[in-house]
Amino acid sequence: MPPKGNPNAKKISSKDYIANLEKSIAKLQRQLKDAKAINEELSPSLNEMWQQEEDFEKSLMEKYPSLFHKNEDGTIKEAECGIGCPKAWQPIVDDLCAAIVSYQNSRYISEPNPKKRIRIFLFKKVWTPVWSKVFNLISTVLDPYKKYRPKNITGYWTIPQEVSKVVVKTRRYKFIEWLRKYNYGVLTIKDMYTKKDLPECKIAQIKTKWGGLRFYVDGGDDGVYGMIQFAEYLCSKIK
Repeated sequence: MPPKGNPNAKKISSKDYIANLEKSIAKLQRQLKDAKAINEELSPSLNEMWQQEEDFEKSLMEKYPSLFHKNEDGTIKEAECGIGCPKAWQPIVDDLCAAIVSYQNSRYISEPNPKKRIRIFLFKKVWTPVWSKVFNLISTVLDPYKKYRPKNITGYWTIPQEVSKVVVKTRRYKFIEWLRKYNYGVLTIKDMYTKKDLPECKIAQIKTKWGGLRFYVDGGDDGVYGMIQFAEYLCSKIK
């Protein structure tokens, strides 16, 4: 059978082996000492940074509770994956949260009233195209101010007070006013649209990734996503 190991390997005496081992241990000890020194030097700044991020998260939770999930007892719940970003970005993130809250409180989704679908269809597709032409024709032909309008004036003109006093007593004026009230008060559909709240938006995580801000949310819509993209762009300009 062939001999085990490398036959060309240089034999090392036990004395040399121990010496090399002592050198390796000494080198590791020096590296450990340097690592401890670096850790002691960075610890205050790291602790300060972590404290700033923790304070910033608490500040967002106090100012914008609607952007955070709630526990079963109704208390505000911290973001599932945490919140952390450089201090220089915090004003932008704060403004972003304020913009999202303002957007959700002031906007809504307008949808056709499901209880009036048939009437809305007839109003848009049948009644409006036909009646609007008839209404405009009648209003033009029976215009009670037509004979008082100066012939040399086109477009709008200021109706003299004495003319108005005479016109309001005419049958044409009363008929046109009745027709207008009937058009907008009876024929026009009331509550044609219903208001629906925007999708809820909750902060899932705020962090730094590849040197840029990453603001992740649960829910939201295109308006919220556009704000987030703009805030991430602004933070990318801060070095």
